[in-house]
Amino acid sequence: MKKTTYLFALLVAMSCQQKQTDNGKSSDTTSIKVPQMVGNDLDKHGCKGSAGYTWSVAKNECVKVFEVGVRLDAQDSTLNKTLSAFAVFANDKEESNNVEIFLPSLKDSSLILKPVKDNGAGTWSNGTFTLTQWKGMYSLEEGKKTIYQGHR
Repeated sequence: MKKTTYLFALLVAMSCQQKQTDNGKSSDTTSIKVPQMVGNDLDKHGCKGSAGYTWSVAKNECVKVFEVGVRLDAQDSTLNKTLSAFAVFANDKEESNNVEIFLPSLKDSSLILKPVKDNGAGTWSNGTFTLTQWKGMYSLEEGKKTIYQGHR
């Protein structure tokens, strides 16, 4: 019992040990590294990326694109099939609003496509990318090549 008590007292004394600095003041020799807290990663808009939030220009708020957007799965053989793109609309009146496209290749940004009035289908474009909606199926094309597709 005496050995255990002595060992405990020695460990406590070692953990509380201080050293002298050049100016004669004492400072603690132990350093504590505090890990970064999960969720402590707000972006410039106040969105928590670790919680799945990203800033949406179309909605003007932090959103989880996988909850509010239309999932578009890769169709092009050169794309990673495990990563999806998302189309986010400002509100339920899709045809009259811009659509925001979140591509896996664009880490910290998105594309805004404007409505195109040409046929009975919903069509949005920015000149390079075109999103069309026909009977609930969405297709994202780059040039004339379909790269992503999905449905609501």
